[in-house]
Amino acid sequence: ESQATLVRGMNDKPHKTSQERG
Repeated sequence: ESQATLVRGMNDKPHKTSQERG
């Protein structure tokens, strides 16, 4: 669940480079 929350926060941000990069 912790990871999901982090991912959600990143998605909410306009610059989601971490998620796009993997």
